[in-house]
Amino acid sequence: MQVIDCPHCLRRVGLASGSLCPACGKDTADISGVDRDREVIWVAARQRVPDLCSGCGSPTIERVRVTGQVGERIVERYERSAGDILLGFLGLLLVPFISIFFILHRAFLPESSVRHRVSKVAIRLPCCKSCRPVPAPISVDAGRRSLKLSVHRSLASAMLTDGREPTR
Repeated sequence: MQVIDCPHCLRRVGLASGSLCPACGKDTADISGVDRDREVIWVAARQRVPDLCSGCGSPTIERVRVTGQVGERIVERYERSAGDILLGFLGLLLVPFISIFFILHRAFLPESSVRHRVSKVAIRLPCCKSCRPVPAPISVDAGRRSLKLSVHRSLASAMLTDGREPTR
């Protein structure tokens, strides 16, 4: 399996056979219609970004907030056991009011509960008014607090010469 960055959707994909991107369905070998003035870079949340527009590469001091988030779904299972039912009936004999509450509580308790944990990463990206709105991030790395973005080639090269791009 070959892993590449698709020139069309800019996602990192694995090609099992052929050259069709599994994310966007386009041919990765055909680069017609691809904007050659754009490059993909990782930008960290507290990283200094040069004052060049991310859309056109012209100098600007205006900035926009770009946010990406990663969600995680946590499922906790609760399984009823024979002991729960036995304790309920035993309680019914000993303490009628408590056992009724216990049986009703167990009967209506969901078998699983789902919680969501979301990590957000936000950066201030330079962008002139004519290039807004800024495209959404391609990918988010919550552990390194960075966003994978498609930016103008001049901004990408300025960040690489500064040596401030996070290593991947």
